[in-house]
This record gives sequence, structure tokens and C-alpha cells, in this order.
Amino acid sequence: MIAFVLALALPTVSQVQAHFVRALGGSAAITRPQSTTTRGYNVLYGKDGKRTRVDYVIYAANFKRAEIDDVAGRGEYRSGYDGRTGWSMDPGGKPQFLSGSVNESARRDADMYYFAHIPIYFRSMDVVGIEVFGGQRCYHVRGTTLWGNENNQYYSVASGLLVGYRFHQWLGAAPDKAETIQLFDRYKSFDGLMISTRERDFRDGVPLGVGYVTSVAFNDVEAHLFTAPTARGGW
Repeated sequence: MIAFVLALALPTVSQVQAHFVRALGGSAAITRPQSTTTRGYNVLYGKDGKRTRVDYVIYAANFKRAEIDDVAGRGEYRSGYDGRTGWSMDPGGKPQFLSGSVNESARRDADMYYFAHIPIYFRSMDVVGIEVFGGQRCYHVRGTTLWGNENNQYYSVASGLLVGYRFHQWLGAAPDKAETIQLFDRYKSFDGLMISTRERDFRDGVPLGVGYVTSVAFNDVEAHLFTAPTARGGW
């Protein structure tokens, strides 16, 4: 009986999402920028205990994205979505172009206003309970994406902010799925929009690394930055 009453007391997906949008600063703050330039760095944890710093810059406009990751001693790794197709390119290599559900995921990641309308990317979404996740009491929202992947989202009961994701992904040709957890915190306001400035990543409980946002600028991106490289490897 107690469990039944608690289930009835859970908010709807729409209520959780509305709380989240308000916590970020409102729909106007999310949709106001025409483009963004985000700079920061990631610290990747190696199996041997070695840590590698990767400086990055991400250029974004609606359904367009370009990322440059600079790894000391290795060069620049580039990736993006040009409005139709996602791609990636290693230093000195030829571009690899995405297709199928992977490309659909890249398109979603290039939606600069994603947080204003998260449910449009899901076949179904349900608030399944309240759980401690990332050290906070969270509403657990379980969804199935339009391309059939399960994604678990956790929103702080107190603040409404997104605390993290939990999902499974294939690792190459591995027969089993690995569980990935992403935690977001240290939210800061940039021109009225709250943005997480720290992301911690885990795979099957093992820390993979941590990423930091150091600056965010708005409406300063030139369109040519989103042009995909040619098949010959140029950019």
C-alpha cells in the first residue's frame, strides 16, 4: 500500500522536464543563443594510472556541431555534424562518416536546444521512482529513444537540474554491453543559462575521466567551421 501511494505521488515526465527547464533559466535562456563556443579540457584515466589531458573547443549552432580535441604529442582529433551527416577524423587520417542510428544520435547531440524539448527524441518516457544517484535524491526517468536505445536520466528532486545519465553501449565487437554513467555538476550561469562545468564518466563502475568547461561564448561562430572534411581527408 505504501509503495502504491508513493508511485501515485511521483511527478509526470512533463513536470520533471518543466522543472529542469526552469532550473536552467527557462526556455528563453535555452533558445536565445544562435551559436556557442565552448572551451575546456578532459582528463582521461589510463589503465596504467597515466592521466592524459585533452584540450577541446566545441562550436555549435542548431543541428550543427564541430569539435577539435588537441592531444599533446598526437595532434588534433576532429568530429562534427554538418546538418546532415556526422563524421570524425584522426590526425593525418581520412574522415569517417556516420550512418544509421549512430548518425541519428549525432544529430540529436547537435541539437543546440535539446534541453528545451528532450521528449521529442523518445518513443516513451516514464518516471519510475526516486533514487540516490550521484549522491543526490533524484527522479529516475527511463526512456527509449526513437532508434530503440534505453536511456536513464536522473534529475535532482531539490534543484530540478540534470544529475546524470545511465545507459548501455556496445564496445566494438564485444558480446556484452558496457554500462556507462555520466555525472554532471558544478552548474554555473552563462548569460542566464545554467551549464554544468564538470562531467565525470564511468564504464562498468570504473572511472574513465573527468571533463571541465572553462568558458562559454555566444553568437560568435562562423558558418564555415561546420563544413565537413572531404573524402580525401582535407578540412
